[in-house]
Amino acid sequence: MSASAIHYRRDVKDGIYTYVILHEMGKKWSYFFEKLFKGALKTMKAKDAEVNAIDDTIVLKLSID
Repeated sequence: MSASAIHYRRDVKDGIYTYVILHEMGKKWSYFFEKLFKGALKTMKAKDAEVNAIDDTIVLKLSID
C-alpha cells in the first residue's frame, strides 16, 4: 500500500491487528474491497476476522493467535 501511496494505519492491541485503509476512491470501491478481503479471508480460513467498508475507508480486524 505504501508503494501505491494509499494511506493506512495499523494498530495492534491484545493480539488483534486493526488496519484502517483510506483509499479515497468512493463507496463502490469500498464495497468491492470489502468483498475482496472477505473472500480472501474466507479462503485462508481466518478466524475472528472482520471487514467493514465505510465511504472511502476499509477497516480490517484480525485476531492472531
